[in-house]
Amino acid sequence: MRRPFINLALFLVISQGAFAEEAVTLDEVLHLAFANSSELASVERSVVAQRSLVTSQYSPEDPMFGVATLDRGNFTRYAVVSQRLRFPVKYYLQGRAQGSRADSSAS
Repeated sequence: MRRPFINLALFLVISQGAFAEEAVTLDEVLHLAFANSSELASVERSVVAQRSLVTSQYSPEDPMFGVATLDRGNFTRYAVVSQRLRFPVKYYLQGRAQGSRADSSAS
């Protein structure tokens, strides 16, 4: 009569240890979800791209270079280098606006 109870108790003790799992914290689960989410990685890359545009808004555009040939009997060639400059406050306002866009995309 005692033998089945000992076997049952032994079985319960052994099976309890076999099915025990390590406790997982919420931080570990969230870290795992963030690491494996392609959508969150895409949003993060978008935020980085928005932030990289901020500095380009504070500076003038690239200069333009052109070559022209006039046909007036003698061979005449002109080279033109031009730079479009805006009013300085415009660069500041564009940089601030891009910074606001980057901040709003981050949140």
